[in-house]
Amino acid sequence: RMCTICRSDVHSYLGHRPNPTPGVLGHEIIGTIVELGDGVTHDMRGDPLRQGDRITWSEYFIPGNSYYTEVLDLPQKSPGVDKYGHMAVTTEPHHHGGFGQYCYILPRSWILRLPDDLSDEEATPVNCGVATVICVTEKAEIRMGDAVVVQGLGLLGLYAALMVIVPMINGGIGLAQSWLTASVGQFVMRDLRNFLTRVHREAAAAEFVVGIQDLAAGLDRVVVMEMRRRLHRMHQSHFLHRGHVPM
Repeated sequence: RMCTICRSDVHSYLGHRPNPTPGVLGHEIIGTIVELGDGVTHDMRGDPLRQGDRITWSEYFIPGNSYYTEVLDLPQKSPGVDKYGHMAVTTEPHHHGGFGQYCYILPRSWILRLPDDLSDEEATPVNCGVATVICVTEKAEIRMGDAVVVQGLGLLGLYAALMVIVPMINGGIGLAQSWLTASVGQFVMRDLRNFLTRVHREAAAAEFVVGIQDLAAGLDRVVVMEMRRRLHRMHQSHFLHRGHVPM
């Protein structure tokens, strides 16, 4: 029905990450049930499943219970975990990539029937991008009075900004390699591409960050969410050197 092109799909296509071939990419997927397997009657919330229902499901599946599932509540880190869209099509049952016409949902996946008021476009990233950011914001335990820095305004960074800035938890601060945005009672945008050299860009970023630090100087905590894919550029994360809370 619909599948996004996640950044990891692009990395696989470009050969920047290992991926079995031949394969069918795509793991942020929604689809319509054409057939239910034996014993599959309800989704992860207990709602009944029927042919024709619009669903999404976890981006991964696991071989069985383990310490990670039963104790740590981290099934995505289970030994033997595998991911939709990142398997060779020669591996049974063959149809496990969202870019194909059909997708076989394997046992030990988490299926969710989608509500009618959620569009395909809104629902497709829920199992990966949205879930990732929800996990980060929950682990950060953001509370009233915190300042929040979101570094990297790709899709994950935009989700984080929406989850933090929209509720106006003391405003929020967003930084990206190409864009710097801030919201602390106002909205400020700076495009680093206007600075032609790396030295000028880094100087502009440093100056901007110092200004934001001054605004947040009287706060108890500054929570930093690092959403950029190029972690070797962490030297720009000036906040991390001042006793704040990185995520």
